[in-house]
Amino acid sequence: MSGQESRDESRETTRDDALRRHARSAALRRSLVGRRVFVVIWHATQSVARARSHAERGNEISNHPSIQSSIIPPMLQCRLLIDPPAAGAWNMAVDEVLWDWSGRTGGCCLRLYQWEEPTLSLGYFQTYDQRWQHAASDSCAVVRRISGGGAIVHDVELTYSLTVPLSHPDAPSRARLYLVVHQTIVELLADYGIEASIHSAADSHKPAEQPFLCFQRRTPGDVVAGPFKVAGSAQRRSWTAVLQHGSLILARSCAAPELPGLAEMAGRDLSEEEVIERWLPRLSQRLGMSWSNIGLSLDERIMSNHLVAEKHATERWVQRRNHLVG
Repeated sequence: MSGQESRDESRETTRDDALRRHARSAALRRSLVGRRVFVVIWHATQSVARARSHAERGNEISNHPSIQSSIIPPMLQCRLLIDPPAAGAWNMAVDEVLWDWSGRTGGCCLRLYQWEEPTLSLGYFQTYDQRWQHAASDSCAVVRRISGGGAIVHDVELTYSLTVPLSHPDAPSRARLYLVVHQTIVELLADYGIEASIHSAADSHKPAEQPFLCFQRRTPGDVVAGPFKVAGSAQRRSWTAVLQHGSLILARSCAAPELPGLAEMAGRDLSEEEVIERWLPRLSQRLGMSWSNIGLSLDERIMSNHLVAEKHATERWVQRRNHLVG
């Protein structure tokens, strides 16, 4: 990230903090705009019990030295949200609200979610006009993430967001948190006969020459299987907390036909329930967390609706870098 981008992100963090403070104040005055019912998939609930059981038995862990050296017992309580498909602006707003919550409370939250329609999410530093470089997604709804990186076509996929305070052992190092989560994905894919690994080489592209889509880029820490990138994540950091989110493509999308999904690689369909059930115990062990099914509070839903209306669903935010170099 360039010095200018760092200064841009710092200024945006200050503006975002002010907006979130305003949203919390508004939450005390505004009525809830449309109740949403969030469901926890039964399979994930079963995985919580298995995660604790696996940790107690001391399941075999990876030999990756940067991971193995600092595994901590799964004793830290972490909120778990498994949400139904929702609009892109809502998904982005909820991630931001939970990031703010971690910074204020020192709590951790893992959220797994999907998208109600094919949606293109732009990285924070990408220009809106760049979206027209990718013809297959030109009819998709568009949102902008508060994290950097390349654009992602969210369609047949499982998206995760993880928010942790800076006091968490894996939070101070940007690379460390990527590795911890991505190693669990490598192990998950092995269950389906997909041989994946952590990419270590730096991308040979100059910043201005980076491919538009995140899954066509390569950065150290990405999960790759043969010539394909199968998982990557992006972060946004404040003085108090880290937001990390990323995607697992479950199957090829018509809006991004050049990218195979796990179904194409495994030779069979994969349901999100099955993937969640297999993934949660590994995340629990690696992150040293046990899950507590705690959905959004009333105030958090109000704050999320406020951020949708005032930020994530507005042209001002989505197209904010339209005339700047991304």
